Amino acid sequence: MLLTLPVETFEHIISSLAGDLPSLAACSLICHGLLPIARTWLWQEVTLPLNQDEACCQRTDAFLCLLDNPAIAHCIRSLILHPRKSVHVGEGVPFDRVTWNILSARLPALRSLRLRILVIGSLYEVVEVIRDRSTLEALYLEDVDLLESHRKVPAWPQPPTRTHSEGAVDEPLLPLCALRTLSIVGGDIFTLEVVQLALFLEQAKGYMPRLESLDLCCATPHNFARDNRPQTGPGIPSYGASLRHFGITFNIEPPMSFLFNHLPLPRLESLSIVLISPAAWIAGFTPSFARLAEALVGDAERPLAGGTGMGRTGRFPRFSHLSLRVSFRTIIRHSWGPPGPENHLEEDECDRQEEVRAHVVPPMLADFVQAGVYVEVTFD
Repeated sequence: MLLTLPVETFEHIISSLAGDLPSLAACSLICHGLLPIARTWLWQEVTLPLNQDEACCQRTDAFLCLLDNPAIAHCIRSLILHPRKSVHVGEGVPFDRVTWNILSARLPALRSLRLRILVIGSLYEVVEVIRDRSTLEALYLEDVDLLESHRKVPAWPQPPTRTHSEGAVDEPLLPLCALRTLSIVGGDIFTLEVVQLALFLEQAKGYMPRLESLDLCCATPHNFARDNRPQTGPGIPSYGASLRHFGITFNIEPPMSFLFNHLPLPRLESLSIVLISPAAWIAGFTPSFARLAEALVGDAERPLAGGTGMGRTGRFPRFSHLSLRVSFRTIIRHSWGPPGPENHLEEDECDRQEEVRAHVVPPMLADFVQAGVYVEVTFD
């Protein structure tokens, strides 16, 4: 009976079960004909835990045995590594490079790597992952911290010196990479490391021609304006013209007009802004967001050429998504510890955030909403 319907029909039906692992597992057991279709979705994304001592846990060892089956290994396109035991932000487990190297060598179809609540020695490890896995299309760091021992002396090697003598061949910084998305969100990563990464990305931009989404939203804000280098604005890389999405962190009033009025971002479709600020400060940022709205969507109601109606005619015609994250409770937790009988700082901040969310944020972002921009706001 199964053979009387096109394979594409079954593929479409089973694709609707994406993420429903029990249903996909049941489909894979129905018959040999459905097994490869269900297996593709069942093994598309794998989440593996890591131990505190960087050793493989039992589940990871069992997964490595499964990879002896090439039919499974070729289905896995996304890998998530996270601590085996539940930990708080700031208490991450070290990123196990040995396990990653073993996994990378045995996952030929892997396109996405996501690290959650782990600890790394330096952001140069990001470069090493990209370099060693040039087919990787997306790399996410979520609440990843740096080791305390690397806070004063970042472990960044000098880029190779290029020579132009007759017959000399330049040593490439990277192989030609397929990377499209690089996202660093949350985590305690200090300014100099982010600047080092941004500098490297600029030097290596010719090796990552597909890069179109970049988030530099770590918990410790950065300021590229302090560095003597070509730039179009503090915190925004000079290769921003190729980006469809950009994310940035501020801990002071964002210099919106300078950032976006003088920045060529013709392909910009979405913007993420993280404010490391107490809720009480947000009302003071209203003028900055008004200037940002003017720069990004202020021309939304202008008539189009030829009298064909109203539309977006300015420098950011594709802009359609704004994400605003106000993050301060994590800073309180790091500095003053978890809530307790004598520590109400986080609870008080939570109450202020709710008040700001209800009464300050809606009018502050009203210009974006009126222009048809999808707006997301989160507080943590």
